[in-house]
Amino acid sequence: MRCRSKVFISIITLIFSALNLGLSAQHQIFVSLNSGISLPVGSFAGTSLNKDSFAKPGVSFGAEAIWFFHSNLGVGVEANVNNNPLDVTALTEEKFIADPFLEELSVRSESFRTTTLSAGIYGKYELSTGFTVHGKLLAGFMRCHTPYQLYRTQYYLVGPTYYEITSSRNDAVVVIPGVGIQYLFARGIGFKLDGEFQSKKMSFPFQTSHGLEYSHRTVSYFHIMLSLVIGI
Repeated sequence: MRCRSKVFISIITLIFSALNLGLSAQHQIFVSLNSGISLPVGSFAGTSLNKDSFAKPGVSFGAEAIWFFHSNLGVGVEANVNNNPLDVTALTEEKFIADPFLEELSVRSESFRTTTLSAGIYGKYELSTGFTVHGKLLAGFMRCHTPYQLYRTQYYLVGPTYYEITSSRNDAVVVIPGVGIQYLFARGIGFKLDGEFQSKKMSFPFQTSHGLEYSHRTVSYFHIMLSLVIGI
């Protein structure tokens, strides 16, 4: 019985050793740190009052972990934080056009802040040694904060007045498609260039003198990210 137990333990040990060597050799698990730009599109980047969001290109930071359980198919998780400034110049111009009695206007504004946490399916195809093309389809949680804004206005024969638009927040479920190309050196360290698209219509609550009102905005942008990749 002892001999059988020793043989059984030896076999199990060899199997796990082989699996570990195989995973290490094939780099089945990838962890990456991402940074890049967030490019707003559509009404999120538009400059029409009461309809668009006046968002400008901003920065994006994040991390990603992928496990390829098959040579070309895997699952993974991703987290990203985006910061998109407000186009204050365009907003000021539109305010002057909309109100001919306005003599002076100064606007100070924070940025749109968007956080996403998602998971989904990944696919890859090897182009040549070290080079692979990746595709992904993720679903998850998105939280967006609108910018805090402070306005200083002055009208004819009226002194300067101040008013503010407070920041608001909305949460939503989002689907994220993406593609990328990756190069991995022999030691399992490499780089990846990724592109993603996110778009979601969101409702932001604001407290006014008439009660709680909602501003409906579509938050849409492309991510272009360069990543440091470590294959395990």
